[in-house]
Amino acid sequence: MARQPDFSSISFTIHGSKFLFGDFVNSVVSFVIIAAAVYFTVVLPVNTLMAKIQHDNKLTQPSTKKCPECLSEIPVDARRCASCTQPVS
Repeated sequence: MARQPDFSSISFTIHGSKFLFGDFVNSVVSFVIIAAAVYFTVVLPVNTLMAKIQHDNKLTQPSTKKCPECLSEIPVDARRCASCTQPVS
């Protein structure tokens, strides 16, 4: 059976005060391992799924829009409405 690393015995003393630095190292290592597990099992797959959904939405963008003046359908790239000749931004 493999031994698990334990840094809890690492400490240093300044002016008679003992600082248990090893407990902090144990906590940081545990946090990094748990954060990596959550990232690779939850965040990364959700981001991939959202990117795929957004890509699918880009493929179905409309080719026409409504004129703000007369509400007729005009092409997305049009600068003027064909019905009322109103400039469209």
